[in-house]
This record gives sequence, C-alpha cells and structure tokens, in this order.
Amino acid sequence: MHKAHEMLGVSFDLPDSLTVRQLDAYQMALQNAIAKLNGTLTDARYYAILYGVAVESGLVTNWQSATMPNAAPASVDDADARVIYWTGKTIREYVRAITEIPPN
Repeated sequence: MHKAHEMLGVSFDLPDSLTVRQLDAYQMALQNAIAKLNGTLTDARYYAILYGVAVESGLVTNWQSATMPNAAPASVDDADARVIYWTGKTIREYVRAITEIPPN
C-alpha cells in the first residue's frame, strides 16, 4: 500500500495486509516504547513513537523523503518533525483500518 505526501516530499509503502505475528510484534513494540517513556505523552511524541516502531519493525518500506533521506536517522537533529508527524498519523490510520472489523 503506497502512501505519499507531495508537499512534504515523502512516500513509502506499507504491507497490504498484516499477519497476526506482524501485528502482535508491532503492538508489543509500541506498548514497550510507550511504557519506557518518561514524561507526558504528547501528540508529537505519540506519532514519533508510532513512526519509529513501524520503521524498526520493517512495516515501512521503500522510504523516500526529500528532507529526511534515511527513515531511521542517526540523530534527532537529522529528523524532519513534519514528516515524522504525518507518517505517524498515517501509520495509526493504517493499523486502525487494517484491524477494524466491519459490522454485519
């Protein structure tokens, strides 16, 4: 599933579907990352965590970004907050849509 934001100059792919193992690994990594967080969980931190976990777990592939060439930058100083925020929101919507069970 291809995702892109033309104005931000970012695009990437997500799997068309998730296996139970992939979903479980992603959700456990997300839960662990949030549990390790010291301080308030702001929207920006939440989306950054979603983004980081998806990149680390391999859900995000074919990463392209004009302002952040590496999906896992070596330093926070090399990260574009707008790209991470948008990508985190996109991943949240993707996981919700993929796990949502339609009513009868």
